[in-house]
Amino acid sequence: MRKRITIRPNVGGIDRMLRFLIGILLFYAGFLDDRYLFDAFSARLLGVMGTILLLTAIFRYCPAYSLARIDTTQRRDRGEG
Repeated sequence: MRKRITIRPNVGGIDRMLRFLIGILLFYAGFLDDRYLFDAFSARLLGVMGTILLLTAIFRYCPAYSLARIDTTQRRDRGEG
């Protein structure tokens, strides 16, 4: 029998909203409107950072938080009590 792997959410509500908003801004600045940046590399780097923030906000999971054992969810978000 296979062991089911589950990823427990570790990104809470306020953290999630901030990641989403900053992710959209960085994605826009990096990939859609790079006229405010000095070079293409910086623009793409910001775009990639924005994409990562958006993905962590959507999936409510941050691998860096897991490594540092940080959890910003509330008890009800985790499915506990």
